[in-house]
Amino acid sequence: MEENQETQKFIPGPPQLPPLYKGQKIKTGPYTTTVTDEMVAQRERENEELYRAWREQQRRREMGPNDDESEYMGDFKDDTVRRNFIRKVFCILTVQLLFTSGIIALFLFVDDARKFMILHWYLWIVAMLCFMISFCAISLSERARRKSPCNYIWLTKLTLSMSYLAAFVSVSFEIEIILMALIMTTLVTFGIGFIATFSKVLSVVKPYATYRITGKS
Repeated sequence: MEENQETQKFIPGPPQLPPLYKGQKIKTGPYTTTVTDEMVAQRERENEELYRAWREQQRRREMGPNDDESEYMGDFKDDTVRRNFIRKVFCILTVQLLFTSGIIALFLFVDDARKFMILHWYLWIVAMLCFMISFCAISLSERARRKSPCNYIWLTKLTLSMSYLAAFVSVSFEIEIILMALIMTTLVTFGIGFIATFSKVLSVVKPYATYRITGKS
């Protein structure tokens, strides 16, 4: 009995803040605050963040000594989570490509739009600055990359500036070359999205590559 007690491990549960309820009275010093729906939603988001951090910590503790932390993917090992992530990413990418294609077609086939771009040639500098700022914000800021609606705002700015730059470059080339590049990009994007979503290739490539390099499965 004592040996069993010694071998048992105490695994604490995830840290949680006390839940809030609408209409609840909270006393903060000399003041009393009434809980609103926004406060309830904020507390739920905070508890979700705490739970995710706790779950990540527990999984890292379960990693073996020979496991590479850089290869650890957490929930991404789950096929459902991975496929949902890939669907979302490629849906956003498809919308970006369609919007960029529309902007390019506008400046290629509408004479007034092309004349405007040639006359106001300096706007590509503004678009380049907007692109660089948006790209750096998404790359370096956790809030700009993950928090809604900041992530959608920055992604929209990035797409707009990138579309104008692509249209500015496209005006300098022949239409056939632009259409060929557009078709090739669309086919490659669709092919990667289809394979990643419906095929098990992602599940077998990594073990096979590891076996070829190390000789171990």
